[in-house]
Amino acid sequence: ADNKRLRVSKACDSCRRKKKRGPPKGYIEAIEARLHRMEGLLGGLVKDKDPRAEIVRAELDAMAREAEMTGLKLRRSKAYEEINHVSHRRVSLNHQRSDSHAGQSHHQNQALRESDHHRGSSGFSASGNGSSLDMGYRHYNNAGNGYPMDSHRMVTHRPSLTAHHLSNSLTGYMRIPESVNKDEALIMPSIDVIDHLLDVHFRFIHPVLPMLHFRAISDQIHRKESPPSHLLFAVLGLAARFSDNSAFRVPQAGIELPPCAIFYERAKYFIKDEYDNSQIATVQALLLMAVQQMGFCESQRAWLYVGMAIRMAQDLGLNREPSESELTRNRLQCELRKRTWWSLFVVERLVCAGLGRPLTITHKDCEAGFPQLEDDDNDIMDSGTLATRPMVMSNFSHLIALSKIQGNILEFIKAKSNSSANCRVDTSAAAFSLLDKSLTEWRQSLPESLQNPTAQSPQFGLFLHLTFNTLIILLHRPEVPTSQTSASLCTQAAATICDITQILMDAKALTSMFISCLYAIFSAGIIHFMNIPSMHCSHTMSAKTNLKRCIDALKFLASHWVSAARRAKVLEDLLDLKHVSLK
Repeated sequence: ADNKRLRVSKACDSCRRKKKRGPPKGYIEAIEARLHRMEGLLGGLVKDKDPRAEIVRAELDAMAREAEMTGLKLRRSKAYEEINHVSHRRVSLNHQRSDSHAGQSHHQNQALRESDHHRGSSGFSASGNGSSLDMGYRHYNNAGNGYPMDSHRMVTHRPSLTAHHLSNSLTGYMRIPESVNKDEALIMPSIDVIDHLLDVHFRFIHPVLPMLHFRAISDQIHRKESPPSHLLFAVLGLAARFSDNSAFRVPQAGIELPPCAIFYERAKYFIKDEYDNSQIATVQALLLMAVQQMGFCESQRAWLYVGMAIRMAQDLGLNREPSESELTRNRLQCELRKRTWWSLFVVERLVCAGLGRPLTITHKDCEAGFPQLEDDDNDIMDSGTLATRPMVMSNFSHLIALSKIQGNILEFIKAKSNSSANCRVDTSAAAFSLLDKSLTEWRQSLPESLQNPTAQSPQFGLFLHLTFNTLIILLHRPEVPTSQTSASLCTQAAATICDITQILMDAKALTSMFISCLYAIFSAGIIHFMNIPSMHCSHTMSAKTNLKRCIDALKFLASHWVSAARRAKVLEDLLDLKHVSLK
């Protein structure tokens, strides 16, 4: 009995090493199920005649060839063979179809041209009020000319500005048949729409970001050439947000996105091929796309676009002063390099102020001087007529100086909130007073025409005062709980922002103000909300009235900018949270 062997539950080291372990239970079945599901999806794409299936098949073929080059033998599944068979059959049918319809295309094109002539060549509707645009979409089915309705793709070449009878006159969007040559595929809107949006850009965006030269880009377009695709679409996409024609911001028949979003998507599509090739046009496009994303509630993407633009600009040396030989060789190009760099400087501070992110561009990085050359008097179009646009660069210099102060304020606030021993930024009371003094000196240095914001002030002057009062709030708001002076300055600045907003509303010019006005109005609304629980009844009523003005202005801007509606909702949620009624 003593020699009876007992079974133990734990194996010895020797036995454990000999035992072979496989995958967990059910793992193989799960992998097979996922593989069958993937094959089913690919087969479904083929049966639906979706052109994306060809892209997937091409990528799978490339992966298979790469694997076979390493000596790995692959087993072709039934779904893969089906994709191959259907794809090759479709290619042969396309060749037959293009030959059979070659004789018909001339007659169809002639009929469509006559139809376009009756509709009008400008792209605007025949209603007479110009409030809507003729979309002009034409869909074709297999019974008509052999062009499948669900077969479309994006052309990836530099677009031609020659009119095409199949395109939409507003966005240039068209369903591109498989048999159409790339050179014939138009992806641009009509020339009248381009002229309209360029006019909008140079009237409302150019004074704040004067990166482009009107005559250069206009001459290219009217010579039937094209600026870089990503830059032109970025210009059109942002300008469409400022246009007084709401058709640019409303999805059209048969398309999910509004034209302004289509322009942005195309700019994003074309710019991905330019990341490895630093060009000033790419920097400008990234900057315009960043501004548009700020209005789409995509501030993080805007910050990333600005960061990419900064690195590319530094790679191009835009932050450096051009040499005498460069100035002699091409003075205009040197001027545009300066304008682009300082536009980037301004936008980065606006984005970082809204997000609370650290700055990338420091003062020591800015070796380039301020822009000096003014545009020619006849360089700016206004509603089809030539108009003067003096002192753009002089006004822009005031904005650059204010943006420098803004950068100093952002660094001061960040350093004070971190309170790190390694911080090299002075956060003393003297430094705070110096920042406040620099704002006062900046305002006193303005020319007399820009000193006070009134109904007679130029629009850029009102923009400068919106930004100035926003910086007063940015600097003093952290001190409001402990300083009556800071509280008074914030209240006064918020009231001024409301007054400027009302001036713009009365002049029907608020929607043409640069996007940073959203941040200004929201900052003023926060101050008015903080002032509601006041011991003085008159102060409480004034704060409620001004807060309502801020919310109404943001809701009014929501038709142009998605982020305006979100900011208005935040202010309303704060009121609900504190159970405050504005009535």
